[in-house]
This record gives sequence, C-alpha cells and structure tokens, in this order.
Amino acid sequence: MRTAVKKMALHAMILCSLLTAGCDSGYDCALENIAYNCIKFYTVDTDGVEKEYALPEALTVSVMINGQATTAVNHVTNAKEIKLPMCYTATCDTVIMNFFDRYNDTLYIEHNNIPIYQSMECGVIMHHRLTGVRHSSHMIDSTAINNANVNFDYNENIKLYFTE
Repeated sequence: MRTAVKKMALHAMILCSLLTAGCDSGYDCALENIAYNCIKFYTVDTDGVEKEYALPEALTVSVMINGQATTAVNHVTNAKEIKLPMCYTATCDTVIMNFFDRYNDTLYIEHNNIPIYQSMECGVIMHHRLTGVRHSSHMIDSTAINNANVNFDYNENIKLYFTE
C-alpha cells in the first residue's frame, strides 16, 4: 500500500512539473524596440587629423515629429555624442540642434525602414539603413555616414564635423 501511495505521489509530481513547464511560452521579447542613431562629434585640425570633439557649451536637440518639435536632449554640456531615436513611419528624420542658445543647425537624416519579424508573440521590430545626411552650416562643417545600419547595437552611425 505504501509503495502505491509513493508511486501516485511521484506521478502527481511529474504531472505537475510537466504542466507548469508548459506554461512558459519560451519567448523573450526584447524590451528595447526603438533603434537609436548614434551621432559622434569631431573636428579636423590644421594638419587634417580628425579628433573627437566635446561641445564646450550647452546643446539642445529637438526632433520633428508630425510637424511638431519635441526636445530629445536639453542643455547638455561637454557632449561628445548624442543618441536619437529613429522614426519608423517616415524616411527622413529632421533634427534641430541649438548651440549655445544662439545658433541652430538642422540635420535631415534620410533612411530606409527595414521591418524585422521576430515572432507572433513579439511582433515586428524596425531597423534602419541610412541613405544620406543633409545639413545647414552655422556650426556644422560637414557630415559622414560611418555605419549605415541603425539597429540596437549603439555603434557610431554618423560623424558630425564642427568648425572650431
């Protein structure tokens, strides 16, 4: 009789463990689902050597969303880079950079949106491929695309060159 009770208890434990193991779907959806464009700042010295640059004064960055400017970075000092979210509904991001509360430059970052299907549970995430960068030239001298693929790895995508 004792062995029958032990067998039943063992079978009940196995059944419970199988049932609870089936409750986990096994999907681990990424919490981060917005790709950030990493823009680093540079200058070129008189010998033509590129060097990283930290803005000495305050920088405010706004991003245009549906015709409205939304502040993404507010009065940061000694900035060497900024990371901005990419728009997944448009193919050109408009970024307004205000330097020293006096000068404004605008970046027009053109890109293709690349939907990546993860799963039924997690849906679609968006990567981007940079196709071009245009800008005004109050403080910005030039730009270069360093890595055209914007995804979740936070690599440098755009080099922004300033005049000193």
